[in-house]
Amino acid sequence: MAAYSWKDATFAYNSQTLTAFVIDISGIKLNAVMQEFHPMGATFPTPLATGLYNEDELQVTFMYDGGGAATAPTACAVGTSSTLTLTLATGQTVSGTYIVTGGEITMGPDQDHQYVATFTPSGTITWDVAA
Repeated sequence: MAAYSWKDATFAYNSQTLTAFVIDISGIKLNAVMQEFHPMGATFPTPLATGLYNEDELQVTFMYDGGGAATAPTACAVGTSSTLTLTLATGQTVSGTYIVTGGEITMGPDQDHQYVATFTPSGTITWDVAA
């Protein structure tokens, strides 16, 4: 069994590889769309998969770097729609079209400034995590 660490992942958005700025990624979640079915004579409904899927929003926390086109606040500006590719390990990816629907700058006395971007799926998302 292979184990992968943080160093094996890469993150790209808007034709920019932003891996060096990534601190945290959350919300990598695929959901099956379910439909409730109530068979005759059954007391409780039975959930059935519809064959459709949806994905949660992704939140990515970056180290804040305010200058240049290859930095997170510029490449991941609110309203930007582009291809996002998260490579988890060799041959394992989550990719598709996302729009940045939120951007937040955080700072505190004990930490570096950070940029938190919210990515909302806006097209076909491909999960290839079986490799």
